[in-house]
Amino acid sequence: MIDRCLKQLGVREIPLLIITHGHADHIAGWPGVTKGRKIGQTWYQNVKRGARAQLQSTQGPVDIEVLWPDSGSYDPNNSSIAVRITTKDYSLFAGGDMEPLSQSLIASTTREVDIYKVCHHGSAYQDEIFTKALSPQVAMISVGAGNSYGHPAPATLELLAQTGAKVLRTDRDGAIAISARNHRLKVRTSRSKLTFLRWE
Repeated sequence: MIDRCLKQLGVREIPLLIITHGHADHIAGWPGVTKGRKIGQTWYQNVKRGARAQLQSTQGPVDIEVLWPDSGSYDPNNSSIAVRITTKDYSLFAGGDMEPLSQSLIASTTREVDIYKVCHHGSAYQDEIFTKALSPQVAMISVGAGNSYGHPAPATLELLAQTGAKVLRTDRDGAIAISARNHRLKVRTSRSKLTFLRWE
């Protein structure tokens, strides 16, 4: 499915591939990502907080900062690689399956972002201070329909609503694509064909 999605988007090269942690739902798609594509760096259990990368795109530089993990010992979820991606057009936070333990440890240095890839598929395990500090325009939840875990949790949806975020879910909206210019976001989904503009 990942290979098909990337083909539809015309993605032939991936300068930086980030595998957040070793759970199957985060790593099993690796062959689909790499199939027929040129891969630059791969981050997987080899970066720590403070690492940085800068990529060049047709729209300008893309700055990537690793906010987690630190050098401590944690369970796989709380060892997820978390990054803040910043460009002239958008900012994005993605943190794999981080839970309250690790979320709380970076909450005091967390800044607002345009897009938040919600941690741990919108599970109930979220730190309120951390989530409110992100205060995203759009919160994306990657989650399977009818999953046995009950994701996304009602409490997490309520917390995201309190931030004022537009919440999008793959179980209801299908594939989600976001384009941005000067922090104005345009969202399309495969299921609803929704187009959403948010002006700063």
